[in-house]
Amino acid sequence: LALLGRAVGPRRLKAGGDLQVHLYWQARRATLGDLRAVVNWSDATGRVLHTSTHTLTGQDDAGPAWERGDLRRGILRLRTPDDAPAGSYTLHLLIHDAARGRYLWLRRGVVLWDGRDLPLGQVWIE
Repeated sequence: LALLGRAVGPRRLKAGGDLQVHLYWQARRATLGDLRAVVNWSDATGRVLHTSTHTLTGQDDAGPAWERGDLRRGILRLRTPDDAPAGSYTLHLLIHDAARGRYLWLRRGVVLWDGRDLPLGQVWIE
């Protein structure tokens, strides 16, 4: 599975505010099973403030199985925790394969990312 692109916005928001993460995927091989996008919000010290889990496309169901070469766009709708302290947070993406009980290695375009946790971008909570 390759993440070809991403966009996060808005970058500044209030506690309890909404933001979207747009993810552009390409299947490198047929993908079976229940893959989930896990988004962690970490503060400047690396402490995870909040975690949310989504389908790769952000829809209620995972949709049809992916075939090699399939391109899909996902829109994840995230809500900032109501009690989030003001400050800068980094959004991190992990992909969980529930059938195998493990996190997948990610590719960012043609490059294999050095880990399973891919930074998506920073947001500022006012």
